Parts: sequence; C-alpha cells; structure tokens
Amino acid sequence: MIQTIVKVVFFLFLLGIYSCSNDVVVGPAKPKPKAFGKMNDVVVLSEKTIWEGAVGDSIRYYFGGEFPVTPRPEPLFDLRYYPTEKIEYEEALRELRTYIVVVDLSDEESSTTKMLKADLGQVKFDQAKSDPNYTTSVGKNKWATNQILIYVFGNSHDELFTLIRQNFPAIATRIKNHDSEQLASLTYATGDNLGITEEIKTRYGFDIRIPGDFRVVLDDTQNNFYWLRKEIEGVGVMSISFSEYPYQSTDQLSKESFKAIRNKHGSDRTYSTESNSIMRINDVDMPILVYPFNKDGSYGKEFRGIWELDNDFIGGPFISYLFINETKNTVLFVDTWVMAPGKPKRRYLQQLELIVKGK
Repeated sequence: MIQTIVKVVFFLFLLGIYSCSNDVVVGPAKPKPKAFGKMNDVVVLSEKTIWEGAVGDSIRYYFGGEFPVTPRPEPLFDLRYYPTEKIEYEEALRELRTYIVVVDLSDEESSTTKMLKADLGQVKFDQAKSDPNYTTSVGKNKWATNQILIYVFGNSHDELFTLIRQNFPAIATRIKNHDSEQLASLTYATGDNLGITEEIKTRYGFDIRIPGDFRVVLDDTQNNFYWLRKEIEGVGVMSISFSEYPYQSTDQLSKESFKAIRNKHGSDRTYSTESNSIMRINDVDMPILVYPFNKDGSYGKEFRGIWELDNDFIGGPFISYLFINETKNTVLFVDTWVMAPGKPKRRYLQQLELIVKGK
C-alpha cells in the first residue's frame, strides 16, 4: 500500500499537475546576500508542536520519502527543521535557498503565524483564514536573492495534515524547478560536447545536449549501439547509450519488451572486469517503475529500476526511455545508468535525467 502511494505521488510530482498559489511575497527592497545551499536541501519552518506531531510525520513521509529508484534508500529532499523564532536570531539561517513554512492560523500568537501575516499583509491573511481554496503562497528573496519560501497554511493541525498531502506534488515541482539552474550548472560545468551532440542528432534524430566531459566508449555501427560515459573521480561512472529498432507496434514500449531489450544489451557487451559477468535488471529486490514520457511530440515511456552484474557483486540504478520516432518509423532506446559503489547516486540520476529530457 505504501509503495503504491509513493509511486502515485512521484508520478504526480513528475507531471506537476497541481499548481501552487501564484501569490508572490517579496522581501524589503534593500541589498541582500545571495542565498547559499545545495539543490535538494529543504528547510522546514514551523512551531515545534507541528514538527513533532502528525503534520511533521506527513512532511517527512512525502518530502523525505525515497527517491525512485536507488539500491540503497535516498530521500527526495534532504530536510532540516528549525523553529521559526530561531531564524530571527541567527542570520545565517535566513540565507538558505529553499524553505517550506507551515502555519497553523488558529495560533495567532505563534512566530510562524506572525511572519505569514507580515508577509501576506492583512487582506491576504484574512483571506487565508476564511477561504478554503487559499492554502499556499510562494515567496521569493525574502532574506536573500535566489531564495524561495513556500507557505502552507490551515486553521488546524488536522487541516495542515491534509494540505501537506494534497499540495506535495505542486510544492515538490516548485522546488525542483527552483533547483534546475543549479542542476544545469553542475551538469554542464565543462560545457557541451558539440561533436557527440551532432552525431546523435544525425544518427538518431534526437535532440540532446551532451556535456563536455562525456566520451565515446563504444561506437558499434553494425549493431546500431552508441555508448557514452563520464568518469566521476573517486566515485564511479555515469553512462548513456543509444540504440534503435524498426517500429512494429506499441507493444515494443511494454515493460516486458523493455526488460528484454535492456537485458540483451547487458549480455551482449562487457561491463565488468570479471569474466562471465553480465548486466541484467534486478526486479526482484526493487520493482521497475514505469511513467509516460514524451519528448518533442514523440510518445514513449520511462523506466526506473536497478541493475546488477552477475558474479561481480556490483549494481546500481538506471533510468531508461523507449519512444517512437514517427519520422524514421523506429523505436529509440535511450539507456542511462550509474555505477558508484557505496556512494549516493541521486544527484547523478538527476543529471542524467536532465541530459535526456532537457529543461
């Protein structure tokens, strides 16, 4: 049941089908420092009773839930909690990038409610208390530039508990969008590999930006297989491969077809220094998650799961894509995976996802 909820929630997260209120709270017009912090970091501001109760559990369940899919659990976001009054006295805590501010409007004497009232103004604050459809607001640059604050407010703890669940997809999408510039800077720190980018466009008709630090590992024209890799010093490698097949029917986008294609690639080539070791999907310990995927008007599917090497005790996560190229009447298979034994893998998967999907 929990696994199903997480899958549905993340599906909504990817689509961003909900939308936060477009109210914008802007801090005083005076020089401000630039906000600091890493992508995926989220600070929760609220009263202690909220954080330590059911509302806090709900925040941890959704925003601290598992990122799909890594061999060892990694959270969607790295959460930190501070009581609202604490940031009033510690300037450094006011210069972080991303905040979720949770407000119980029934407690008008709390520091969090007073902060919300000051930021919204009396008219909007009164609307927040009376309008059941006005439950979130987004603020920017309150204490520092490039900063976002997402307010969630309700008239009781029970109401807040429900609002966290309902608004999670939209809030997660806003945070993801806020992090996108930092993710792109990290991914393309070495610029673009224009030669490989053009080769993929020419060969597969696929628009993609390949970062400058990716190199060709294998160009197997006979079997229509093109494999790129980036070495991550002290960590491992990130890989992207491309292959193409004649289009026959949409059955080629099924989970069963995907498994057959990826496992065949894993057995046809060497990915290990150990003999008789092949790469294959492990969907026993972790399920394959499937989502719709569309790029440049082409219909397809995204698959997430884990792979392992037989006889080598190494595994990792993959994000793979199958979609129909109607212009060429082919099915394109774009496969990305990370090999980073014992290291966190979330950010590398996010980079690979950005490369394939673009902005």
